[in-house]
Amino acid sequence: MPRIAMACIGASALVGAALAAPRAAHATDFALTPVVDTTDIIPGSSETFDGVFGASLRNDHIVFGGSGDVNGGIYSTLGGLSLIADRNTPVPGVPGSTFLNASNHSFDGTHVAFYGNTLGGNGVSGIYSTIGGLSIVADTNTPIPNSPFGHTFKQFENLPMLDNGQVVLRGQDQFGNYGVYLHNGLSLTRYADWQTAAPDGSGNYSVMFFPNIEDGRVGFVAGTSTNWAEFVDLGSGLAVQADINTPMPGGPANFAGLGRPHMEDGDLAFAATDQSGAHIGIYANFGGGLTRVVDVNTPIPGGVGTFTNFFEFSLSDETIAFWATGTGGQEGLFFARDGMMHRVIGLGDTINGQTVTTLYLYNEGLDGDSLAFAAGFGEVGFLTAIYVVTIPEPAAFSFLLLAALAARVGHRGSG
Repeated sequence: MPRIAMACIGASALVGAALAAPRAAHATDFALTPVVDTTDIIPGSSETFDGVFGASLRNDHIVFGGSGDVNGGIYSTLGGLSLIADRNTPVPGVPGSTFLNASNHSFDGTHVAFYGNTLGGNGVSGIYSTIGGLSIVADTNTPIPNSPFGHTFKQFENLPMLDNGQVVLRGQDQFGNYGVYLHNGLSLTRYADWQTAAPDGSGNYSVMFFPNIEDGRVGFVAGTSTNWAEFVDLGSGLAVQADINTPMPGGPANFAGLGRPHMEDGDLAFAATDQSGAHIGIYANFGGGLTRVVDVNTPIPGGVGTFTNFFEFSLSDETIAFWATGTGGQEGLFFARDGMMHRVIGLGDTINGQTVTTLYLYNEGLDGDSLAFAAGFGEVGFLTAIYVVTIPEPAAFSFLLLAALAARVGHRGSG
């Protein structure tokens, strides 16, 4: 059964969430819809899942990662529980080889893109999609567009992003020259690379990370000889949206570490740290300038103290759902909307009588008012079920809070 590594979105290092001493157990205040768990049979197999994770939610359908004792891969609820790619799936372009690993997917509601590497086939790795059937977007046999050396790709950042049938990815050659590339369903082209001048006049891109795409507009984090910035096209062309010269809203210093840009309908959100790495937060621009959504100075809704770390977040309709921790083992999923912040679920809560010990939010977990996440019960670090929760509108949420408070006060009064 796989143990899930937790990556801090504000810094570059992998960190583990503080999991000890969760808050007193109680049932979550939100109605949950189960999607898949360890009683479900893996498509194309006779075994059941022993781990499920990475839930992408689009148009009421979910794509997720799953594994059993023998098999594992990427699966979908489109048309019922079905297979995208697993260890028995032939790798396009590599005869006689199957995927050793198929993971880190992106889902646009119709198609899926993912990173994979081979079992056999001389160690080929690449980015694949289901556009027009399972096919290569780019692999380590693919010539790099506009390479002056005629090189093929050496490696890829292992999370491609997909929107409206277009895939964006980061790749590099054998000398570490970076580029961001766009596949439109038919062909692969260079969007920007180490030969491209940055739009702020700070020189050519030297390193590039975390590309994303929304409605044909691309964003990524990149460094030049004199700058480090969120280069994002929000509708008026590629431009710096935040860089090392930008003060952190509500923070003590300028931005330094920058995370993947999340874009939607001209909106932007990203995670960031200051130079020390101690001040971590999530920031957004919903059309009125850059603002702080949440940071380590923000009180934890329904908890004690302020947040201490952030692991992942998802953006939809000017709502941000995020996975965060606090002191004393506090950890949970929260959402911020219209200037208000609410707790959805946390460690120590119960679902159908089972105590939550592990949580996981994927970067595509939020879609409109619906939030998909994975949870585990029992041994810490193992995820065994995926749920969807509906986030209520503000008026409905106020009523829900009052009802929950009344129920708890009544329970205490009867003791």
